[in-house]
Amino acid sequence: RRQIHYVAWPALELEVLSLPEEGRPFEFSGGVGLFKARATLDRRRLDLGESLKLSVEWTGTGNLEFFEAPDLGREDSFSDFRSYGATDRFYGNRRVVIYDLAPKDATVTEVPAVRLSVFSPGSGEYVDVETSAIPIEVRLPEGFEGLAAEGAGEDVGLDLHDISTAPRSESEGPSTRTLLALPLMALMGWIALRREVRRRGDPASMSARRRRRSRRKLSRGLRAAGDARAQALALRVFLGDRTAMEEAAWEGQDVSSYAKSEDGVDDSAVTALAEVMCELEASIWSGESAPLEPKVILSAADEAMGGGL
Repeated sequence: RRQIHYVAWPALELEVLSLPEEGRPFEFSGGVGLFKARATLDRRRLDLGESLKLSVEWTGTGNLEFFEAPDLGREDSFSDFRSYGATDRFYGNRRVVIYDLAPKDATVTEVPAVRLSVFSPGSGEYVDVETSAIPIEVRLPEGFEGLAAEGAGEDVGLDLHDISTAPRSESEGPSTRTLLALPLMALMGWIALRREVRRRGDPASMSARRRRRSRRKLSRGLRAAGDARAQALALRVFLGDRTAMEEAAWEGQDVSSYAKSEDGVDDSAVTALAEVMCELEASIWSGESAPLEPKVILSAADEAMGGGL
């Protein structure tokens, strides 16, 4: 007769300290930890009018996902560049922001350092994490003609010869009423979108992406699993992706008890999944570690997902 026993670890006490107000710089990014920064360019030689991609990578230990990355369009050190936006990606152990920049003048010789203000728990102080400046060469193409100075009147030239900024006739273009209504329409649309995001949750968040990939990851994990222990690990990873709990917290956790304590989860829908977990545990602790049929595990996971897990 086999029995499964669990040993509970004593509760831990944590002390959460507030960040000091004294010495906090105005440009503090919200980053807390020990960070390193590195910058690279997609090219160092370009013609005036072209743009380049500046990739800034932050690594280290800290809240890499949640600090506010610098907006180079607002930085005084980047006043010689036009900023066309940025793409921000978090990869678990690093944060990469790619800025699209274009020099305003052929006299620009380098891309300045990117500075991030963070709080260092080790020293208990606010510090700046900076990249190194990168030299560039901006060439002036032969025959290049930029816009004439302001106030030049009719002599102002056009860089883009296919585009004219003047309407062909007074009747063309939107009416004044339409122009006045556009900001209100945009505001109402934004409010509706925010309500929908709050109701459903942010679909672009890390937790939402983990939930969407959880079933596919479980299927891959079961295909690679050779015994019950590996199958149990794949199932715990699946449960961690579907819930707000970490994978390690599902070691010995009863999924039925979890479902009863969570709103929106049908506890009857996880019955099959709870039985599968018990069978895997029994197989592991018996020493045989005989695997279960993957279809049985996937069927139980699908039933739990259908019940709101």
